[in-house]
Amino acid sequence: MSLLDRVVASKLNYWFSFVADGITASFFLLRGVFATTGNWASCAVAMATGALSWGLLEYSGHRWFFHLGGSPADGGHMRHHDEPDELLAMPWFATTIVAFALWFVLRVVILDGPASFYMAALMAGYISYETLHHLYHHININALPSKLLKRSRANHRIHHKMRDTNYGVTTTFWDRVFGTHYQSKRIDAP
Repeated sequence: MSLLDRVVASKLNYWFSFVADGITASFFLLRGVFATTGNWASCAVAMATGALSWGLLEYSGHRWFFHLGGSPADGGHMRHHDEPDELLAMPWFATTIVAFALWFVLRVVILDGPASFYMAALMAGYISYETLHHLYHHININALPSKLLKRSRANHRIHHKMRDTNYGVTTTFWDRVFGTHYQSKRIDAP
C-alpha cells in the first residue's frame, strides 16, 4: 500500500479533514472581512456566487475527476464505492492546497475581499458536502431528521449501485441538468 493510500485510509486524515477545512473556511471569511475596504455589495455577490457555484464544482469534480479512470483520485474513490462504510477521505492537505491556489488566482482577477468571500462560501459548500456524505454512510437512516435528507441519502446510495448516476451529494440540480439523475421510488433505497 502506497503512502498516499495509507493517508486516504487514515482515520486521523478523515477526521482532521473536517478541522482543516473549517480552519480554511474561517481564514477566508476573516480575510474577507479584514481585506474589504468598503464595497460590501461586491463581497455579498461574491459570497452568493461561491455558494451557488459549489453544486456545479461538486458535480463536475465527482463525475469528471473522481470517476475518470486514471485520475489521481480514481483509485481511492473506487475503493470508497467498494467499501462505502470505511472512513476514507482525500488527503486533508489536497483540499487546502487547491483552495488556496484558486484563491490566489481569484485575487488577481477580482479584489482580495470578494475573492476571500467567494472562497469562504465555496468551502462552506465543501464542508456541507463532507458532512452530508458522512451522515449518509455512517448514520442510521431513521436518525436523519427529515424526508429531504432521507431522499438525498437514497439518491447517493443509488450512485453507489449505479455509478453513472446521481453524482451530486448536496443537490440533484446538476444531475437533472446533465441527465444523470436517477430517482428511486423508495426513500430508503439500499
